[in-house]
Amino acid sequence: NPRPAAPPLVGGDLRVADFNVLNYFVTFGGQSRGAPNEAELAQQQTKIVNAITALDADVITLHEIENSAVTTPATPYRAVETLLAAIEAQDGQDWDYVRAHEDTDVITNAIVYRTGAATPVGGPQVPTDAQLTAFANARTPIAQTFRADDEVFTIIANHLKSKGSG
Repeated sequence: NPRPAAPPLVGGDLRVADFNVLNYFVTFGGQSRGAPNEAELAQQQTKIVNAITALDADVITLHEIENSAVTTPATPYRAVETLLAAIEAQDGQDWDYVRAHEDTDVITNAIVYRTGAATPVGGPQVPTDAQLTAFANARTPIAQTFRADDEVFTIIANHLKSKGSG
């Protein structure tokens, strides 16, 4: 299947995207997910960075990114920070991320954004313990409200599980 070099133009002032990074892990060993070594991580990261920069999006929800809060608790956002550093190196833009993640599993959702295009309004929202039963077949969703110029909008990163649910 031939693929276009870039997504088609859709107009507007702000581009929002959703992207599955397919088990992007920067921690090796002890996990059955992600690249098994630096060389394969570099290959995976290059593909992800090229795809994300081609999207030219301002706010992106990410799925299946390593939950560094579980894998490397001393650096709870290591995977997101590593990926954003690679994206910044390629596109020259400043990026940041929402400080929220799944608290139990080794993969999580994330929300990243260009700091020149959107500004978080308040803190992120995640379901309370009582609400989590509604997400038994999904990763814990993350919601964040943003402001872009005079517009206020909320993004929710939600990733349904494909295996192991009823």
